[in-house]
Amino acid sequence: MATQWPQQATWPSAIHEHASRLSTYLEASLTCIERTNNQPVPADLVNTIIHGTVTSILKVQHIPYLSAISDALRILQAEAKATANENAQTFSNIKNELTNSTEAARQFTIATHQNTNIGEEPRAAAKEAAETGKTVLEITREIQTKGMQNQANEPMTYVQPEARH
Repeated sequence: MATQWPQQATWPSAIHEHASRLSTYLEASLTCIERTNNQPVPADLVNTIIHGTVTSILKVQHIPYLSAISDALRILQAEAKATANENAQTFSNIKNELTNSTEAARQFTIATHQNTNIGEEPRAAAKEAAETGKTVLEITREIQTKGMQNQANEPMTYVQPEARH
């Protein structure tokens, strides 16, 4: 009875699936070789085995090294962390500048109010002094008027006409 050799395989593009099918195909081929007591292996079977193996090896060679990917990820992580720290520092500086600006604006507002109040105090004092001056003038006129009225009501002495001149 003739040995039934494995059928020619088509190799999938996904590397894990390719490896799985190649492994199954090689196991089936090895089993057939052992059953035939080391009789010659058909050339098409050897061709399929070599083709599947070479294709699998090429796929493995084109897979990027995991260590290179890991290194690249570590570098990206470090850069992201540095950027985050820089951003946090920048935000902190902006916050401090805003706080300082707010305080400066508050101090300016207080100083402006104080200067306004200081300007009002001299005006109020000047107004009060003017009113006091008017009052003094009125009192002086009143005294003069009353003094003249008192002189007119009093009998004249011989000294008074002389004093008026």
